[in-house]
Amino acid sequence: MTAASRTRSTGCFILLLTAIRLIWVYFDGTPNPLPMSPVRFRLYRAVHVFLYLGIVMMAVNGLAMIIGSDVGFALGELTAADIDGELQSVAAHAMFSKLFIALVIAHIVGVVSYQLWRGRGPRADVAVPRGRLTPAGTYPSTRYTRSKSMNVLAIESSCDETAAAVVVDGRVARSSIVASQVDLHAKYGGIVPEVASRQHLLNIVPVMEEALSEADMTLDDIDAVAATRGPGLVGSLLVGYSAGKALAYARGLPFLSTNHLEGHVYANWLVEDEGPQFPALCLVVSGGHTDFVLMESHGEYRRLGGTRDDAAGEAFDKAGRLLGLGYPGGPAVSKLAATSGPSDLKLPRAWMPGTFDLSFSGLKTAVLHTVRAGEYEPAQIAWEFQESVVDVLAGKTTRLARELEVAEVLVAGGVAANDRLREELQARCPVPVRIPPPVYCTDNAAMIGAAAGHRLALGETSDFDEDVFSTNDWDSIGSGP
Repeated sequence: MTAASRTRSTGCFILLLTAIRLIWVYFDGTPNPLPMSPVRFRLYRAVHVFLYLGIVMMAVNGLAMIIGSDVGFALGELTAADIDGELQSVAAHAMFSKLFIALVIAHIVGVVSYQLWRGRGPRADVAVPRGRLTPAGTYPSTRYTRSKSMNVLAIESSCDETAAAVVVDGRVARSSIVASQVDLHAKYGGIVPEVASRQHLLNIVPVMEEALSEADMTLDDIDAVAATRGPGLVGSLLVGYSAGKALAYARGLPFLSTNHLEGHVYANWLVEDEGPQFPALCLVVSGGHTDFVLMESHGEYRRLGGTRDDAAGEAFDKAGRLLGLGYPGGPAVSKLAATSGPSDLKLPRAWMPGTFDLSFSGLKTAVLHTVRAGEYEPAQIAWEFQESVVDVLAGKTTRLARELEVAEVLVAGGVAANDRLREELQARCPVPVRIPPPVYCTDNAAMIGAAAGHRLALGETSDFDEDVFSTNDWDSIGSGP
């Protein structure tokens, strides 16, 4: 072995130690100092490691050739052929060195251009609180780390409940606070949007403070803020959504605008096991929506069918009003039905053959006529009404699960708290059925935090200039219509 070879061997050993150190730096949870999402930042670090290794390799190799050649000459180990080979190596080394220098220059220009394009400084027309304000559309400078959990403060105000929660990594609810307005709206027999909005204004700050207190955290422990963007009542949405954006902007935190129905689906991830498996059939059944949705992966949805008129929860509420049970009618109907049993009363079931759609308007009208006829007790009507709704929902869900060969069925929404629906789905479906605890079926902020946590893990955040929306489109989940 020549002196040049021995020197190169030493250089390779140094290069190996350098590579190990660089890999360690890459995985040590270094904070993100650039206005990039986590995915782009990991790519940025990978390019840095590659270029750094290339520069070190070129330097070590060049030094090895120079030192090795000098030592070889001194010891008389180099022949004429060796000298010719060394000259060829020097020429190749020079060519590769020029290539890496060009890559380094291109990389530096790219990073500088990216920062200038996105803009890293605070807006001139806004005071900078605590030195951490970032402009709309950029990412905070010290919040993305690979080694710590992500604490998301989530806000929900799509209808008549003001809710806030702290959720860790989209899986663990450290707190979940809900301020209900049921008593406020009961005297009207339903939700009055303007009244709901004004009550949200009174509740939003105390609810957020209580959520942080219950989680034993302060705002300094929060890594991102999420709020429901829609669908829902626009006036109600604006309160929680505006509060969430303002807090994220002022604290320099990532903001995630979250779809209310996606939040209902992600309530199924607030469990201690590994979570649902894909593909999953989602039955979203609430006061305002009833949909069959195929969830192929995180954030990937395809609507298969749903109601063409009234939602299942809305039908329950209207049936409760017709039976004189007051508002909210759903729980009252279920409670009354539990005191009765089968009778000769038969209410219609809108199967709508050939489709995966549903309809409850005809059932609601049949209840109206039955109540007016006065031939049956309210408990008998409640029992048959509930059986009609549950029969159609469980029947179509079972058929879809079998035809699509899904891994699991995920039930979501306020009606998922109905005991009879839970029983029938568990009994009929050919695959496992996952249903959240009742406290996470109705509107809450923990489900919003769960959805936002998974979006954040995918490297997604939202711009501050987005607005709320009232109607849902499953094809545009994450961005709104």
